[in-house]
Amino acid sequence: MEKDRKIIREVIKKVKPKDSNEDSGSIKIKQNRTKYNIKKSFKLISIVLIATLSGAVGGVYFIQRKYGNNISMGNKTIFQVINRNDTAIYDESIINKAIKQVAPSIVSIGSDKKNMELGNESELNGSGVIIKNNGYIVTNYSLVNNNQDIFVKLSGVGSKPFKAELIGSDIVSDLAVVKIDTNNLPVAKFADTDLIKPGDQVIAVGNSEGDDYIGFVTFGEVNSKNKKIEVGREESADKKSYKVIQTRAIIEHGNTGGALVNVNGEVVGINSRTLTQKYLKNSSFGYALEIKEAQKIIDSILNYGKVKRVRLGFDGASITSKKDEDIEGVYVKNVERNGSAAKAGMRPTDIIVEIDGKNVKKLEDILSALDSHKIGDTIPCKVLRDDEKQDLSIVLLENK
Repeated sequence: MEKDRKIIREVIKKVKPKDSNEDSGSIKIKQNRTKYNIKKSFKLISIVLIATLSGAVGGVYFIQRKYGNNISMGNKTIFQVINRNDTAIYDESIINKAIKQVAPSIVSIGSDKKNMELGNESELNGSGVIIKNNGYIVTNYSLVNNNQDIFVKLSGVGSKPFKAELIGSDIVSDLAVVKIDTNNLPVAKFADTDLIKPGDQVIAVGNSEGDDYIGFVTFGEVNSKNKKIEVGREESADKKSYKVIQTRAIIEHGNTGGALVNVNGEVVGINSRTLTQKYLKNSSFGYALEIKEAQKIIDSILNYGKVKRVRLGFDGASITSKKDEDIEGVYVKNVERNGSAAKAGMRPTDIIVEIDGKNVKKLEDILSALDSHKIGDTIPCKVLRDDEKQDLSIVLLENK
């Protein structure tokens, strides 16, 4: 602990002007600019350093700005990463490459145009990620749902806010897509999340000010890549399950809506402070919606202006047959009229033992089988009824 305090004192001594005030609210890694902006960039001290003293960090690494003569080195972001043993973790060029790759695609999202023009910080602002070069941006639902007006400020010196149009949103996944009227934007590259694994280092990037290439960055390791959050009644076949990446990188207002990226600067998830606060009891971790999961929601919003979801229309519970302990499945408690299950001929007391060619032991098996399908698809289903197996064909209908 004393060593941590010593590190913090040394960092503050290096980066804090004599007449400045401390602010433990965020981590600043900014593009080098004019003298005015150089002075402005001294405002904040890393939350990661502060969090270490409270034991909230674990695998998160410290970020330290290096000032002095090197501040004028073109557009290069200059910083240093150290761990609690005060030894280098990454080659600086590797981190710089990751930041440089994604930074131009990270934007500021807000509702106060004047405040954004002035470059003032606001707890109400968040970040977004450019997903199409003609102005489409993904962000958090929680950042735009109550805003009468939405403005987007691109990263880079002298950027002015654009008025944005809300294309669609989804409250349960905390995602929204907005569009601004411009072209030739730098699009973020999505990673193959099948390749990430626990222990991999990731970077949570945000730009809530939109004034420089990057505004709020935290580092940490992937704690789990297979966490799922569930929304809806426990026994409903229509409850929703979303895959999230659990990370030790801090996710706060400065980078919510922004990107969780790998060391190559490729997006592995969309940061969400709302999901983190709602579903995580341990404040040492953060949640980002896994990018493949996010992509399906984004595609639905782009195609239909909303997220289309299947309505199976039944409640069920896991069961082992009392007559034959080798039979496992999902017991159908009730079936809703006009749902996919009802129209396929499913009945209360049926036991679903197979769906889409896969054995069923619990309700989550059915939800997982639907992940690879869309509305309008027909999937085979086997149920046990009166001690005999029945074949059903379920046409996936939209939940309207």
